[in-house]
Amino acid sequence: MTRPAAGCSPSPPPTTPARSPRSSACASSTPRRSTGAAASRPATRYLAEHGDLRVPYGYRTPADWSPADFPLGVWIADLRRYYHEGTLDPERIEQAEKLGMIWSEFDAAFEEGLAAAAAWAADHHIGLAAPTDAMHADYPVGKFLSNQRAAARRADVLTHHQAEGTTAPDSSTTPLTDRRRQALDDIDPGWCPPWPIDWQRHFRLAWHHRQSGGTLSAKAGELVVDGADIGKWLAAQSRAFSKLTVTQQWMLTGMLGFTPAPAPRKLSRAEQRELNLAAARQFHAREGHLDVPRNHREPVNGTGVGLGAWINNVRARQASQPDEVKDTLTALGMRWA
Repeated sequence: MTRPAAGCSPSPPPTTPARSPRSSACASSTPRRSTGAAASRPATRYLAEHGDLRVPYGYRTPADWSPADFPLGVWIADLRRYYHEGTLDPERIEQAEKLGMIWSEFDAAFEEGLAAAAAWAADHHIGLAAPTDAMHADYPVGKFLSNQRAAARRADVLTHHQAEGTTAPDSSTTPLTDRRRQALDDIDPGWCPPWPIDWQRHFRLAWHHRQSGGTLSAKAGELVVDGADIGKWLAAQSRAFSKLTVTQQWMLTGMLGFTPAPAPRKLSRAEQRELNLAAARQFHAREGHLDVPRNHREPVNGTGVGLGAWINNVRARQASQPDEVKDTLTALGMRWA
């Protein structure tokens, strides 16, 4: 998992300027060694018109280009292949890299996503805690970040198993490299927290609202920020506070100044039995019978009682029930068989 300290970063560092996917232009129709301009002119023109050199393999230059009908896609693919084989002339490598050549389509796709992620973060106040459906222009930045988090967690799993000397389970997810993780860390150290990204997003929206002078509410519908119901979220955190990690608890109390409601006192067995009987009496008074659906919950003084499940349990374990329970339910018309 990602370092916990990064997950609790409330206010991401200033984002780096959006990076444009690198591109290349090359100086030869024979990629290995030639210095002719046969491919340089169409490559440069393609770059100018498309913003990159992710040229489809079957692409040939139009009739009004010079040269026309040149197999630019094949040429770019060959250039990359020679590079990976180690047979590309050093001069060609230097010329291409001066223009920012990306030797792998896989790297090009990551750089494109990284640029979109940086631009999205610059436009928002929550770093890279983007919802999965977030878009920057027409780029699915939320999906990109979701995939990178999956890749980061896969890398962490592999590292753990390697340290333990055990075999990691198979996965189709490619682990994230250290270089890529660092590039995302540079934009937002908390981009891949140990908890769900939706939790991180709500926390940062609440943090930014509070830092901007706003007050927080733990009532649903009272505080909605950027489409997120912060009040409803805080109410849910209060109910589930004991199930959160220590870091999450500290983020809520120490950083948001949030005080969770005290946990309800656990009822004794006798108190729970009386509550169940009260629910049975109330249901019978309203419905005239005790044929309670199994999933029915009966509200009693603001508490939802799982009456249906309790009635079924009592019926199945009739012999072990206290006389008070059996007598009360029998008087209400309980079907014991």
